[in-house]
Amino acid sequence: MRWRRPEIYLVRKGDKRFVMTRTYLERELVEELELRAREGETRVSFSDLSEEYGGAISAEAMREIVSDLVRRGELEGEATRDVWRSRLDISCELRTVGRDEVFVGEEVELRADIDVLSDSPVEYWELEYDHERLEVIRTMRIGDVLRPGRLRGTLRFRAKAFGQAEIGPMVIKTPWRTIASNVVGVHVKPLPPHLELSLKEPKGAKGLKELSLDGVGRLYIHVSNVGQGTASDVEIEVRASEGLELMGRDVISIGAIGPNTLETVHLDFRAVRSGRQRLDILCHYKDEEGTPFPITRAEWDVEVMKTRPKLVVSFTAPKEAGVGSEFNVGATILCKDSTAHNVRIEMILNGAVELVDGQLDVRIGAIEPKSKADLSWIFAGRELGEVKIGSLRLFYVDIEGERYEEMVDMPTVLFIEQVPLAEEQRPKPLAKPAQLRLEIRPEAIVHIPLGVLPPELREIEAFLNDEGEPLIFTYSPQDVIGDTPHSVVVRARDEDGRLVALKIMRPMKHTGEPSKLEKESLKNARIAKKLHHSHIVSVYECGPRPYAWMCMELMEGGSLRDRLAEGPLSVREALDIAIKIAYALHYLHHKGLIHRDIKPENILFDENGVPKISDLGSLKYVLDMTYYSGFRGTYEYAPPELFPSLRHEFGEPDHRSDIYSLGAVLYEMLTGRPPFEGEDPKELIEKIAREEPEPPSKLNPEVPKELDSVVLKALKKRKEDRYEAVIQFKDKLKEALKTLG
Repeated sequence: MRWRRPEIYLVRKGDKRFVMTRTYLERELVEELELRAREGETRVSFSDLSEEYGGAISAEAMREIVSDLVRRGELEGEATRDVWRSRLDISCELRTVGRDEVFVGEEVELRADIDVLSDSPVEYWELEYDHERLEVIRTMRIGDVLRPGRLRGTLRFRAKAFGQAEIGPMVIKTPWRTIASNVVGVHVKPLPPHLELSLKEPKGAKGLKELSLDGVGRLYIHVSNVGQGTASDVEIEVRASEGLELMGRDVISIGAIGPNTLETVHLDFRAVRSGRQRLDILCHYKDEEGTPFPITRAEWDVEVMKTRPKLVVSFTAPKEAGVGSEFNVGATILCKDSTAHNVRIEMILNGAVELVDGQLDVRIGAIEPKSKADLSWIFAGRELGEVKIGSLRLFYVDIEGERYEEMVDMPTVLFIEQVPLAEEQRPKPLAKPAQLRLEIRPEAIVHIPLGVLPPELREIEAFLNDEGEPLIFTYSPQDVIGDTPHSVVVRARDEDGRLVALKIMRPMKHTGEPSKLEKESLKNARIAKKLHHSHIVSVYECGPRPYAWMCMELMEGGSLRDRLAEGPLSVREALDIAIKIAYALHYLHHKGLIHRDIKPENILFDENGVPKISDLGSLKYVLDMTYYSGFRGTYEYAPPELFPSLRHEFGEPDHRSDIYSLGAVLYEMLTGRPPFEGEDPKELIEKIAREEPEPPSKLNPEVPKELDSVVLKALKKRKEDRYEAVIQFKDKLKEALKTLG
């Protein structure tokens, strides 16, 4: 027998080095691996063993040594290519069958392999998994005793919520040890949304739209979700060619759109250049997990027709006047077709007439279509006979900068011998210093003053926004359209000539620092500036100086309170308004905001009858609970939790408070009165907290009885008994609307 030289290894453990024979190394490996197996470590990689011995023995050499030990029966287990697997009583492994990434609603299948070496009693076993995202469809059976061999089972789960889910470990407890399998990860994706765009103009015309220069067009953008999942963070981006000017923001935020749901927004634009123009509509959206989806696009072509502004001048003047006596002449300049810019009036006066008061050269600026400018002068005749007062030369440009000039003859007056006039018959002079009396106003609008503009607010030169930039608004004392003890709202024109509603806080007697009310008003105005929804009144700008102010969308269609003055609305009209307001509230709640003061006075209509939520002064983020120290809202439409005295019983306000208020408004639209009425606030609060409202159908027979439960659920005393989300209330109202036919 030939002698064999023993193999020698130089190994390192920690900071120490050792010289070790193969026999000693094998003995040490057997002890080490058996100890690990008893402690539950059923797999050990050869690369980890190599590192433990300082890398002096390669992973391949470790595999050869361990394989030899297993083959000789000195070590139990199995040596694979990369790892040694122990063969103790039980080992368990979980593996996915097929995909490890599924959509909500799909099934996940796993295979469990349990290797048993000897009879092993089972005290208990359990499988851990993500209960929030997965539900078990099929599991495997493990008896009281596991027999030697391989037990293979199939596990099936149904994905019910998106996110990263984990299955495992499978834990098996025997009298000797607890075996835990590996953990398998599964990515559950939300059902994919798919948004489609369709564009339509109000009159339903198809194809290319024609628009006159300086004309205003409106485009309705219908966004429908034809996919299976909810689309989140939906935004409409509008890109206009150079010849079109957007009259709102170029990005419209919609929020979330559920499957089989249609949302509609409108876009207003002005034609500022003639020729072929284009609107590019881009829809950005994500799934519920935040994964962006491909952009949906649509295009809308507009043919802008060149239209020259037309100025029509009419005069008021006496047919005859005495020589040397003073008389008034008025001129009204009406604009037609398109806006006339940089309008200037130059008077060429007849030498036989003297200008007593007024201006020969008048600069007006811009006159919009269907608007007019009024001018006034005082003249005196010098000679007898029929005399033409003179001529007016009109200079103006269109929106593209093309210049125009026109000459208009002024009236002819017959001058006769002067007849002495009584003092009260003499014409009154114009205000001194001599100046033009000019007023530009839309012909179709009648100003109905609701209050008196305070003197401090009449001569404000400029309003400063939050960035300190000066903005100029034009208005007069006759333009007051809203008046409260704290603020005044006037109809005004901004620097671009756009009609807006300008809300100005009344001057307060304080040291010059903004009052608490002003700070609160500005804070909510800044929040409202970031909101863009077709059923929320837009806030364009705001600022703190000279008094707290905000510039808002002008609503010409009145309020819901005005419509209710004649009694209940039709069921169809009431449901349609409530559904649209519900969309707006869903948008607010998606932003983490609640309104807290939904009432008929705060639902306004634009010139097309579209309802919008206004008065965002009570807005608040839901999580800011410190704000609820006092009552904010209107008693008849407030839920119990809005009253401080009832919060210990009904809890703090949240988004479900708005659901109650909308239900109360809908109740009044259907019946003609709020759910509860009282002689005084104390009686009213007691009814709101303790009594149940009458079913609407009992007060108005035209209301379907099926609608009673829908409305009354929104008016439940406790938040938990109402709809969980306003979108659920909206869906019920839509179903009720469909049943009307």
